[in-house]
Amino acid sequence: MTKFLLGSFALGHEHCAGPSLKKKKTSDRTIGQKQKLAQPPLPPSSLAQPPSSAPHQSEPPQHESSSRSPDQSIIARTSLHNKKTRGPTKGAGTYDVVNKSQGQIQIRLDPEQKLVEGIKTHPLFVNEIGIITRAKAPLNVLGLKKVPKEDKQEWAEALKFNFDVDLMEPAMWRFIDDHMCSTYKEWKSKLHKHFKKFYPDIELARATPPPEELFGTTRTIEEWHWLIDNLYTNEQYQRRCKANAKNRQHIKFNHTGGSRPFLKHKELAETKGEHPTYISNWQAMHQYRKKGGVYVNEVAEAKGKNMAAELEKVKEQLASSAPNDTPPYQIMVPEKLQLGILSAELGVGKDKKIRGVGSSLRVQGTSRRISESNATNTSYDSKHKVDELSGKVDKLLGVIQKMQAHIKYLRKKGSINIYKLTHKHMWGVKPRNATGKMQFAKPQPLHGGAHPDVCA
Repeated sequence: MTKFLLGSFALGHEHCAGPSLKKKKTSDRTIGQKQKLAQPPLPPSSLAQPPSSAPHQSEPPQHESSSRSPDQSIIARTSLHNKKTRGPTKGAGTYDVVNKSQGQIQIRLDPEQKLVEGIKTHPLFVNEIGIITRAKAPLNVLGLKKVPKEDKQEWAEALKFNFDVDLMEPAMWRFIDDHMCSTYKEWKSKLHKHFKKFYPDIELARATPPPEELFGTTRTIEEWHWLIDNLYTNEQYQRRCKANAKNRQHIKFNHTGGSRPFLKHKELAETKGEHPTYISNWQAMHQYRKKGGVYVNEVAEAKGKNMAAELEKVKEQLASSAPNDTPPYQIMVPEKLQLGILSAELGVGKDKKIRGVGSSLRVQGTSRRISESNATNTSYDSKHKVDELSGKVDKLLGVIQKMQAHIKYLRKKGSINIYKLTHKHMWGVKPRNATGKMQFAKPQPLHGGAHPDVCA
């Protein structure tokens, strides 16, 4: 009896477990199919890359790899996957937009921002510039400024595949060239970080090129060796890197705005119905939104509060010259004064660019005293102009009243054609004849016998 019960229990257990295991295998296969289908299609920019003359050697030669231990090989292959970072840009978003709209994306520059118009269009265009630069730019040059302009314009022709852009427009080409240079510089910096993981073991670094997601699919091992032999081991380059690292230590805080430019953050807030100033926009870009607006550190908090207090002082000065019934929230501080506050607190770099707010915002003055004097002078000038215009309006109203009274007087006489009054007479100068008496013209009737009546 006991054997029967145990056998029945085992049979029932197998019967119950069987379908679930089978279902689990099916679900795994289904999940695998879904993951395979969920992979985004390759963007045109990656498909359009020209093949290299030499094949890419993702694996180092056998005689070089023999010097590495298994642990070093594992570290070399998984070094970029240990840290959660932003993945490589592949242009999938651009491909989706072009595929959905069945047409090219129009690219125009905002003359004030000197950036691409549109909050969504700007990152698509900039990312495509980066993809093309990393695919076509040579590595055996010290900087992209050493590359002839004709070569870079030839690379930029690939932008016309997805974008309707005029490469011959000077401002547009300046924008593209600047982003090519910045992308190339950042890419070289990432490659140098990969090299420093193996330094000072030069042979190990030579035998361990960066992974394809960083190095690219068309790059050769010879290019990696050139970087190590001619750049990364160069004493002058190493001194420059140490100097740059020392200068970066002076940076007291970073922003939380990501890759989106300063002005695009302000534009995004305006599309949501907000009215941000340059000061409030700077504050938002140096706070953790998910932590309730906490500043990144105390230095950024002090600067943000100083600029906010300075902005309130300027508002008070402008309110003193505004009408008494003007609400405080309607007092708008001119952008020039806002830039003066930013420059006084953040400082000004090359070409009068305000530090930390992008390359589009420039100022004329660089001190707090200049910004304060500008605010005072602006309020005084505005009040003076209002008084001057009010006096002119009162004078014109008086002239109009005199004209109307004189026209009524002439009408009662019934002996003047108003259309023949001279310009001087209209403005109070009465024309007289040789005898000193008023000289009137005979009335000229219009068609139908009616006399003109300008006051009707």
